[in-house]
Amino acid sequence: MPEAAPEHVQAPPTMPPAPAELAFTVRRRGEPELVGPAAPTPRETKRLSDIDDQDTLRGHVPFLFLYHGGGRADDPAGVIRRALGGALVPFYPLAGRLREVEARKLVVDCTGEGVLFVEADADVRLEELQAPGHALCPPFPCMDQLLADVDGDGSGAVLPSPLLLIQVTRLLCGGFVLALRLNHTICDATGLAQFMSTMSELARGLPAPTVSPAWSRELLEARHPPKPTFPHREFDAAPPPPPPPPGEMVTRTFTFTPSDVATIKRGLPPKLGATATSFEALTAALWRARMVALAPPSDQEARLVCVVNFRGVPALALPAGYYGNACVPVAAPLTTAGALLAAPLGDAVALVRAAKAAVTAEFVRSTVDLLALRGRPCVALANLFLVSDNRRAGFRRLDFGWGEPAYGGPAATVFGVSFFAHAGSGGEDVAVLIALPRPAMDRFALEVETTLTFAVRRQEPELVGPAAPTPRETKRLSDIDDQGTLRRHVRIIFFYRGGCHGSPRAGDDPARVIRRALGEALVPYYPLAGRLREEAGTRKLVVDCTGEGVLFVEADADVRMAELEAAGPLTPPFPCMDQLLFDVDGSAGVLHCPLLLIQVTRLLCGGFVVAIRLNHTMCDADGIAQFTSSVAELSRGVPAAPTVAPAWSRELLESRGSPPPEPVFRHREYDAVPARPPPPGAMVMRTFTFSARDFAAIKKHLPATTTSFEALVAVLWRARTAALGLAPGEDVRLAVVANCRRIRRLGLPDGYYGNAAVFPVAATTAGALVGGSLGDAVELVRAAKAAVTAEYVRSAVDLLVRRGRRPAVGVGSNVFLVSDNRRAGFHRVDFGWGMPVFGGVPPSAFGASFLIAVVNGDGEEAVAVPVLLPRPAMDRFASEIEVALTTLPLGPTAPAPRGRL
Repeated sequence: MPEAAPEHVQAPPTMPPAPAELAFTVRRRGEPELVGPAAPTPRETKRLSDIDDQDTLRGHVPFLFLYHGGGRADDPAGVIRRALGGALVPFYPLAGRLREVEARKLVVDCTGEGVLFVEADADVRLEELQAPGHALCPPFPCMDQLLADVDGDGSGAVLPSPLLLIQVTRLLCGGFVLALRLNHTICDATGLAQFMSTMSELARGLPAPTVSPAWSRELLEARHPPKPTFPHREFDAAPPPPPPPPGEMVTRTFTFTPSDVATIKRGLPPKLGATATSFEALTAALWRARMVALAPPSDQEARLVCVVNFRGVPALALPAGYYGNACVPVAAPLTTAGALLAAPLGDAVALVRAAKAAVTAEFVRSTVDLLALRGRPCVALANLFLVSDNRRAGFRRLDFGWGEPAYGGPAATVFGVSFFAHAGSGGEDVAVLIALPRPAMDRFALEVETTLTFAVRRQEPELVGPAAPTPRETKRLSDIDDQGTLRRHVRIIFFYRGGCHGSPRAGDDPARVIRRALGEALVPYYPLAGRLREEAGTRKLVVDCTGEGVLFVEADADVRMAELEAAGPLTPPFPCMDQLLFDVDGSAGVLHCPLLLIQVTRLLCGGFVVAIRLNHTMCDADGIAQFTSSVAELSRGVPAAPTVAPAWSRELLESRGSPPPEPVFRHREYDAVPARPPPPGAMVMRTFTFSARDFAAIKKHLPATTTSFEALVAVLWRARTAALGLAPGEDVRLAVVANCRRIRRLGLPDGYYGNAAVFPVAATTAGALVGGSLGDAVELVRAAKAAVTAEYVRSAVDLLVRRGRRPAVGVGSNVFLVSDNRRAGFHRVDFGWGMPVFGGVPPSAFGASFLIAVVNGDGEEAVAVPVLLPRPAMDRFASEIEVALTTLPLGPTAPAPRGRL
């Protein structure tokens, strides 16, 4: 399946996208059954503590554990069912039923009736439950199937129902899902993890649990008489909370790496940053981001409540193995939305720290007393943000004999509540579940990304000219070069790890090396050091080769490559792009401005970033890659560099005569088609990465002659059209950027670095494209490519001149432009510090996508495709891509093709 880079609102986040909707079937094997203790247990009644039976906890909470399986041939459902019965012997109260006694006090009748157990099979693989390119995290598709609500038995009620429901679902890949629903009054997260740890030990063959369970709920009952000694604002009597802001409620998990946490801490005063815990720093940052997203009135109270585990408070004397609720909600000191956002992040961290520090033995006893006095009230919900950290509960280590879970922890959340859980292959990342209305979620994601940005310190921009004398002359651009479509600037970016200690380049400064090589490369490429102007009356572009030079910026960033890669392989969108490629005032015009801007940014780790902004009329992707490779060769000291001599020869792509003849072809790429604007929704970018396996899956049912480009572009075009929801009868077009260097009859010399591409178009209707087969779409792409002959190129040139060079290829919902940059060579540009981690074009336009050569997370050659869409359309697009890779047939049946990616 394709990997997908994190998404964000017009910016690169480190947060995984919400997983695409995935439909699969779960078949229950037999009826749900009650599993009781595997041996006789006491029949008695036990009182719950006054912490247990507060109204806040009178409900069920879902948890999910996902396992890859393998390494053990046993049936996981059978193994876990037996272990469950064994664990219910020492944990026998869990097999009972709750009831109320005097004053709504909860007790458990230890009847041994058992807990509900469901065995099932699903026609899905574990990797399909995963948001592409990211760790397994909620929300998971088909959660109602992975944890079924047993019909008609009242099992979801607090009284008098089974206290636990467990479902084990086997997956096609050999993995399995263990989902459960717990009556929260009987255990907290740590208590549940202790019970499940006992199950896992028995499942692995241990004779008895290593930690014996302890009831001891009397230790957390109210004093006589109750005497609260703290105000406990977390239980303030408050009016019913206002409804959440308008918008569809969505749940997302944001994953923070250690480097993300370090980035947040760098924004704190040094002493506080050195001592703040990850919980304090993250909670403060999330609280502020959520407040920005919800935009309440500035004088509205901002209430943060932290759930604090007090098992480690010695004076309470809770025994090891205590599995009841041993947490209290604690309100942070009073503040308002305006004060929270106006103050620095350090002030919010101090408020979180103060809430945690309040929890002493006396605070806990005071809480218990207040709950008893006030009839077990619920936490006040108005303007609430409640945070519960489940990372130390032990879910990450639950091994039933098939290894530790790929994810283990809370399965869902509600508006106003967030959970922290472990994430990532090593469990070092922090997954944070949050639920917000969709518009607020977009703002929240943007605010979190802003928190995770880094500082770039730039030196003054300078002009770098040719290192030796060059001709002073005027050169005409081709009629391909100066068309309206190309009168703009484009960006290219390269990320390098840099030299390690002991490396031949470890002591060299990449900025100085590249600056020097840049001046040398501008000698043979001297037109790039000039300035463009238009010939009077014709709009014809010419370059005055003045030798004024190109802009060069030297900079330093307080970030490491590992932090940039923390969310996965580097692909667009990139963080702080506007800082890594600074827009120098007055430099962005097409005429009379530098034709090239290069910024080299050193990183803390010794790595560096080379970012380029190019006036597109001077070069296409192949041309700028050729120039950049020349700079790289000179940086490495290659003898007789550049190895490919630049060739101007722009006259070869000028029109035939004045005036030029009528075009021979129609050239629908320049039709005046109204570009349909995007549908509503915040614009987000995601990069989808396709491996060789993905291409094989796509091409499996296509003709053997289908190229990877044709297959992938057809999939992208169909998925995008479906995602945008265009009317069936609406015309849709695909414009393919076709390189014409290899057309011999044009006579373009080796080293030609001007624009040498045309834009053939495939056209159909949305209904025909989406409703037809993938093979039909492939044929449209192939026909567009096949149209490009020498005569087609000359005809396009003639048309451009006849229309005054004003035609531009439009993009929009109904027009999709695709450019394949894989052969340009960006991924092979080596300045002396090795190949780039990423090299290519970071697109920024709705309606245009580039195919970029990359190495995926498995170290394999792959193709990255950045896509920009409104968020609702992006969700649908991701789903369409998943369907394209998993649903058969996709087109005319044929043997799988062979060949390179």
